[in-house]
Amino acid sequence: MVDYGIVPSEEALSSVVDGIRKKGEVGEAYDLIDKVGKLGAMPNIYVCNAMLHSLCKDGKLEEADLLFLKMEKKGLLVNDVSYNIIIHSFCKRGKLDEAVSVLGKMLGAGIEATVYPYNMLISGQCKLGKLNEAHALFEEMQRKGVGPTVVTYTSLIDGYSKQKEVEKAFRLYHEMTGKGISPNVHTFTALMYGFAHANMLSEACDVFKKMAEMSVAPNEVTYNVLIEGTCRVGNLTRAFELFDEMVEKGLAPDTFTYRPLIEGLCSKGMVSEAKAFMDNLHKKNHKLNELCYSSLLHGYCKEGRLNEALSARKEMEERGIRMDLICYAIIIQAILDKKDAKLLLGILKEIHDLGMRPDNVVYTSIIDKYGRDGNLEMANAHWELMVDEGFPPNVVTYTAMINNLCKAGFVDKAESLCKEMIFRGINPNGITYGCFLDQLTREGNMGEAIKLHKEMREAFLASTITYNMIIRGFCKLGLIDEALKTLVEMSDNGVAPDCISYSVIMYENCRRGDLGGALRLWESMLEREINPDGIAYNFLINACCAAGEFGKAFELQCDMVKRGLRLTRATYDYLMKCRPENKIR
Repeated sequence: MVDYGIVPSEEALSSVVDGIRKKGEVGEAYDLIDKVGKLGAMPNIYVCNAMLHSLCKDGKLEEADLLFLKMEKKGLLVNDVSYNIIIHSFCKRGKLDEAVSVLGKMLGAGIEATVYPYNMLISGQCKLGKLNEAHALFEEMQRKGVGPTVVTYTSLIDGYSKQKEVEKAFRLYHEMTGKGISPNVHTFTALMYGFAHANMLSEACDVFKKMAEMSVAPNEVTYNVLIEGTCRVGNLTRAFELFDEMVEKGLAPDTFTYRPLIEGLCSKGMVSEAKAFMDNLHKKNHKLNELCYSSLLHGYCKEGRLNEALSARKEMEERGIRMDLICYAIIIQAILDKKDAKLLLGILKEIHDLGMRPDNVVYTSIIDKYGRDGNLEMANAHWELMVDEGFPPNVVTYTAMINNLCKAGFVDKAESLCKEMIFRGINPNGITYGCFLDQLTREGNMGEAIKLHKEMREAFLASTITYNMIIRGFCKLGLIDEALKTLVEMSDNGVAPDCISYSVIMYENCRRGDLGGALRLWESMLEREINPDGIAYNFLINACCAAGEFGKAFELQCDMVKRGLRLTRATYDYLMKCRPENKIR
């Protein structure tokens, strides 16, 4: 009929198109609309809206865009449903500017907006981390008399929580409850995530209790967030209590639940217990993945148990879990620590045999390890292998090689490599230049070091670390006054000194017998609320003992304990020299 140029009625066309669509043949239905459109016909608005929805649902988003344009062109009275579907389509693709433009067109057409397009746009902006834009939409909708819902608030709370702006998230929570809008499980979970990732676990637990008070049942994600946060602070007992609790409630744990528990056990040195936990899960037919095993592999390798890590790798294969590059990178690092070149080549071959290729992250770790061990020949060999594999070196790779060349005394080669990276369009960063600065200060070439550091400062690449190098260089030459001037200069330039900045100068004061100068710097450091470390306490206590300032030595020892720093054997020996009759408990 259509092929002969006969134009069907709107009613007949709408019926046929909708029938084809309902059969799931969305592509064929779209082709028919396209064909009759050339004859000037279109289905009615309801069928067109249904087609827009089906096209978006099937991922045919470009076809949905074209259909929407045809609807406008043919003069159909496009309604809020049509606009909402297209806004959702753009939001789903992350095309927020286009979505906002469609909303503007909708409002310009005199169609009154509801909460739904605003919710979609706010959610989309939050997912992209564009919180200012999301909040602007939030304020706009209220100015237009559109009241926010629990979905609106939850999107914003989730967005702020993921950006670690938990105070703003909590304010929004109070605002919504103040308006009589009840939070749901997603609201509470988003807020708990924010608190847990801001190292405010007690507040996250308070939110969890509030859920129970309001009879809002937690879901798997809620428990996963709390279990991960509890494991992060090392409270494994509570983490496993939560795990048992969620199972008792009929919720299904998954790999997002298991991984923090496995990682938590391994971080406590309980790798064997982590393996037993995983074996028990496997016996109960609970699925594990490569992320769970990467935590176990890291635990084994951290303890130097490479053979057990290699056994776990074989077990993964037997259980149908594919090793990924992260797992291989962990094992490769352990092999490098063992300096087993033959095994390393075997693992690299295995990666290739599985159809994967080591990336520049893996190669950089290999290059850096060989370089730090002084084996520059092997470092260069793997550099060439990496390039041959199609992975050009990045700023991290270049910096690692430059650092190792400088430390090996090949500064000229390091400089040539730096010029090469600039020629290739890779800008050296503060760490790259810091390699040269470190070498210059160690050689006592402070003139060139100051010149380089000035250039770094002008390029906004100077940091606490680079200033500490300059301070160390001056102290090494006995130029205490210059070191003190540098300490003042870094503060004036907006770079915060740390314990090392002060400790380097204090150590040199102590070495020269100027205990008074060291103690004045110590007081200055404390006034700036910079926490001293155990090393600083050690050498200052020793200096006090050597100068006969026994009272001050024990005062420092008491302060050290109050700060939660562990007494080392060296500290103990220093204090015994002071007053043998004193007993250290």
